[in-house]
Amino acid sequence: MSKLQVTQKNRLIDGVGSDGNPSVTQKTNKELTELVNKYTYITSTKQLMSTTVEMTKPFSTGVSDTGDLIISVPKNIDALCETHYLFKLALLVYQKEGYNMTTTDVDYTTRLKPDGNVDLFLKGYGIAVTSDKLPEIPARKGIVRTGILTAWDVNLTHEKEFDHSLTKLKKCQSAAIHLFGDVWGRNYPTEKRLLDKITSYIRTLKTESDLSAISQAPEKIVKDKGLNLKLKSDLLTPAESDYLAAHCRKKNISTEVDSSKLVSKNMKEHIALKKFISDRQNAIKEIKNMIRDINSKRVVACYAPYKTGPSKKKAKATPIRELKECIKNTIHYDNFNSTEILRLDNLVPMPIIHSSEVKKHHRDTFEVSLQKLKQLDYDDPLIENLFSEFEKFTENVLKRDDRG
Repeated sequence: MSKLQVTQKNRLIDGVGSDGNPSVTQKTNKELTELVNKYTYITSTKQLMSTTVEMTKPFSTGVSDTGDLIISVPKNIDALCETHYLFKLALLVYQKEGYNMTTTDVDYTTRLKPDGNVDLFLKGYGIAVTSDKLPEIPARKGIVRTGILTAWDVNLTHEKEFDHSLTKLKKCQSAAIHLFGDVWGRNYPTEKRLLDKITSYIRTLKTESDLSAISQAPEKIVKDKGLNLKLKSDLLTPAESDYLAAHCRKKNISTEVDSSKLVSKNMKEHIALKKFISDRQNAIKEIKNMIRDINSKRVVACYAPYKTGPSKKKAKATPIRELKECIKNTIHYDNFNSTEILRLDNLVPMPIIHSSEVKKHHRDTFEVSLQKLKQLDYDDPLIENLFSEFEKFTENVLKRDDRG
């Protein structure tokens, strides 16, 4: 590059052309400055967080530069409120939360169709908003009751220790499902936002309500949570049932719970009930598992001989105690060893004895188990009955093997 070219290039950078006139770069910057001055730019966080311009989108919200909450409502808000309770209820929430209102110059067209059932649901749901407390639950079932129960559900769900399974709320669905058909309200984004605002208000209500109105009946809680022990069945022998009862007494475990303990009127009592149920379930878990395992094995044994269609169908119509008698001379009866129940006291059950010689060999084991049970303070008659049943069981096995 020649010295002349270098000199011309430097002059262009300095804003002066080779002919001594202002360069193109200098003119462009002047025009850009004029253009930039036409616009407003954000120069602080405060400006960014405030709404200084009119909101034109219906139901948009913001904060004014003076810190006031603002909601914009469409020009046809009256018509919307007359047709759909959702808009009326949402406005009430915004009013209660201290919003100021601005009206847009545009109408809002909702895709929601007028629906009497939806409005009835919302009217029940919205009583919590209009009264600022959870409403009384009507005895009569219907869409209004559903709306009220849904409001209860929303308000109590945020409580960490709340257990739906102890109440009538466990089948409650999201309010969005009742309004839009799905929990997301995919086709109704604006309406879903308004419903979320209503739901948020209900959720944060601080109210002490009588939970007995929504509590499950004590009998249902007992059944659903498995709180009672059933120590007798057609598949347990009398001696086994007596042993189970004695074991429960020794462990200070009642076979049935006091239903008066299964009622809660407030959150404190609800949490206490939840703990009571958990403690009860843990206390009877080992016994329940033992009974379930024994019964399960014996049910399988009773139906084992009947595998074909007709015989299987006939067996299902036969009382289980009769099926039990039918397998006494078969290998399936091995599941009726009465000493299996001794596992509850960490004792080894007597082995199944298949010959007289083996029976003599296990006589010492038999005596050891007897002595250990006596040391555990079980009554002598109970121990004798249990081992008497084992003797009968053993005789049955020996007869079967002798014939085999």
